[in-house]
Amino acid sequence: MPSPPVAVALIGVLTGLPAPPAAAPATLGCPTAANATSTVAREPTWSHHWLAPGRLAPHTGAGITVAVVDTGVNTSHPQLAGRIAKGYDVIRDRAGATVDHTGHGTAVASIIAAKPMPNTALMGLAPGVRILPVRVSDCARTVLDRDVDPVRLADGIRWAADNGARVINVSLAVPESHGRLRAAVEHALRRDAVVVAATGDARSSATSYPAGYPGVIAVGALDEEGNVAGIRAQMDLVAPGDEVLAAAPRSGHIVWAGTDAAAPVVSATAALVRAATPSATVDQVRTRLANTATPLPNAPGAVDPYRAMRDLLASPAPVPPVVMDLRPPDRIESPWPRRAGPWAGLLAVAALFVLTVLWLRSRAVREDR
Repeated sequence: MPSPPVAVALIGVLTGLPAPPAAAPATLGCPTAANATSTVAREPTWSHHWLAPGRLAPHTGAGITVAVVDTGVNTSHPQLAGRIAKGYDVIRDRAGATVDHTGHGTAVASIIAAKPMPNTALMGLAPGVRILPVRVSDCARTVLDRDVDPVRLADGIRWAADNGARVINVSLAVPESHGRLRAAVEHALRRDAVVVAATGDARSSATSYPAGYPGVIAVGALDEEGNVAGIRAQMDLVAPGDEVLAAAPRSGHIVWAGTDAAAPVVSATAALVRAATPSATVDQVRTRLANTATPLPNAPGAVDPYRAMRDLLASPAPVPPVVMDLRPPDRIESPWPRRAGPWAGLLAVAALFVLTVLWLRSRAVREDR
């Protein structure tokens, strides 16, 4: 089944080998990714600048539990240590989902909750949340993957909703609707959990699930040029899904791409809103994210964590509305071209000088008469 590549490039040097060619991008596959090593990302990518997690302080999502229904989450990564609950392994039907054989769930969790560390660019948008790992797949290579069983996925969503998750992130999908999966999503929404799901690849299916169910926030991926990937017919929001920094399976970092990398950005933003407004309903959270998103031409709005939280911040900086500007809020400038700035000031001074000289000459001529 054709499915989107989860474009992962190891930062720096990976065992001394060059990065794979574009025709065969690296993936978070099975099981070799779990054994890979990577270097530490010290320079932020465009998506980090766009999201600007540092501007959200002091809001961290503290007090909110975010379920990552995925391949498990490794607790050994230093930026996730202390952030991960025990969770549940649906595959083995037992407690504990803190082993991730592919690195997929670990990467998702880090986008949401990685704690900041010195000399490291990776920082989760909601580093104060508690991650509740729910393992439903052992080998998810892509968003839409035959290794994801709809019954296990349904059971994972239901378990998360019954065990305290206020936000449920699903960066996996199946290409066909399933009664048990639909019922699990409806159950989660009734339990007041915000459900966020990746849409997958538009070439793979007209609709993917659970993103296609009513009430779920379906997320597409946005790149630096404003291109959108995913199944547009079902998208509610888009989020940076290209050059997204994430935790490598055990330590270090990777650069990730795809709708499965975009979904946790929305989940983290939803967690921030829920923490700051505890009484907000699922619908109110959805509405807030939609109303504060940056409008894009011919696509859903791009989630903007800063705008979503702006009126809740102690000293928010003014951010003018923009129609299409992928720069982060702290870099949004006047609509005038940057090169016109200093020349405009000089021209204004020159014009004022000329007008003053003409006025003085006119006055002198009148007095002479």
